[in-house]
Amino acid sequence: MKKIRIALFVAFVVLALMLIQTGTSAAYQLGWTAIQHRVYESGAKVNRLAFEVLDDSGNYVDSASVVTGAILRPPKPNGDPDPSGTPVNLTTLIFSPLFDYYGARFNTSN
Repeated sequence: MKKIRIALFVAFVVLALMLIQTGTSAAYQLGWTAIQHRVYESGAKVNRLAFEVLDDSGNYVDSASVVTGAILRPPKPNGDPDPSGTPVNLTTLIFSPLFDYYGARFNTSN
């Protein structure tokens, strides 16, 4: 009987720890965000979205698996955010661990 109680107690502790672990998740924030539109002397146009991710302690995130996607939506005409706006197509996200930021290119004509 005592072995059953110990086994149940251990199972309860393991279950409680699992529930606590699932309930806690890392909080991330954007350290900076940049949207660039560049026109070079050759006439080439390059549009970039770049941002850096910090964890809840303010450390740079050095894992590419933290961000799985990004959506860029144009603002309203008055400059306010428009979450219901049509998304701008982005290229595949590129993680640059040397600088610890994510980047993608987009096309302003469509």
